[in-house]
Formats: sequence, structure tokens, C-alpha cells
Amino acid sequence: MASAKASDTQLSLLFIDLDRFAIINDSLGHSVGDTVLKQLAQRLSAQLNLTATLSRTGGDEFCLLLPSIDSTQVTRMAQQLLDIITYPVDINERRLTLTASIGIAFFPDHGRNVEQLIQSADAALAQAT
Repeated sequence: MASAKASDTQLSLLFIDLDRFAIINDSLGHSVGDTVLKQLAQRLSAQLNLTATLSRTGGDEFCLLLPSIDSTQVTRMAQQLLDIITYPVDINERRLTLTASIGIAFFPDHGRNVEQLIQSADAALAQAT
């Protein structure tokens, strides 16, 4: 955020929540769920450029920071990520298909500090689900 502020550029925060992921853990076990999350993280990371930061924030949620990218590019990127997420995952002779919801917030428009930006992205995610 300090870099975006200093260069007067936009920073995008995307919250990605996997829909109904608990069903995988409950029906196939946490080890299968962990494998799915690892494969998904690898897929998402492969799609991103070096300036993006992807992290797993807990459970079935990921957070993505995209610096210096405009809202049209962010919307396009969000759709690409959703497409990547819905591509089937094959584990233990099972084909699993995931869906996700994404909430997007922009610095400085939706928050001038980390806490405000996170709250805005979380609120956008709640509206998306």
C-alpha cells in the first residue's frame, strides 16, 4: 500500500472463497481437501505475474494483491481466476469441480489503510455469494 500511495497508483485486493469446500473435507477427508488446495494454489500462482501476491488466508480462502492494475484488468483477471478454479481437479481417481466467489476492493477508493481495504473486500465477497 505504501508503494501504491507513493506512486499514486491503484492497488487491488481480491478475496477468493471456495464455495461449499467443506463438503470435500467432510466427504473425502482433510488430506484430499489439502491436496485440492495445493493444486489450486499452484494453478492460481502460475496465472499471476511476479508483482502479484497470493496467500491462503485460512480454510478455503485466498487473498490476492494486484498492484498497478486498473478495474477493467482486475475484472478480467477475476474471471480468469474463476475459470481456473472451475477446471476439474483429479485426485484419487475422482474428478472434483470447484466454484468460487470473489470480492474486490481497490486502494485508495475502498480503503486508505489495510483494515478498511480488507473490510471492503470482505463486504464485496459477501455480496458476491
